[in-house]
Amino acid sequence: MQAAIAEWEAKLPPRSGAGNTVQPLPDPKDKIEVQNLLHKAMLASDDHRSSEARQYLEKALQIDPTSPTAHRQLGELEFSTGDFSKAAVHLKRAAELRPRIPPLSSNWARPWRNPAIGPERGMRSNRV
Repeated sequence: MQAAIAEWEAKLPPRSGAGNTVQPLPDPKDKIEVQNLLHKAMLASDDHRSSEARQYLEKALQIDPTSPTAHRQLGELEFSTGDFSKAAVHLKRAAELRPRIPPLSSNWARPWRNPAIGPERGMRSNRV
């Protein structure tokens, strides 16, 4: 078993830095925890419990700050509550992490793709 592990580690690309050590793989339970928090946030949001949904999403982002889904859901939540500046931050980050994320291709997300408009002006002009 040790020989197989050593052979596998030898195939990994070298890391820059002291000792060229290999970083450990992420703990799978963290992904499960993030998914559970995203699910709880979705349920809370569907029940119009915005502050509870926000807490779940913020906790998910503490665990995985690169979760495009958490950023998208938090951005949509902030947008629905009228906090456009926070919505812009999270929706922009979601678009950076996953450029083809479906909700960001809709009309109300166009301001992030057009720097001449800007998110605040674009959102106000798109509201009915």
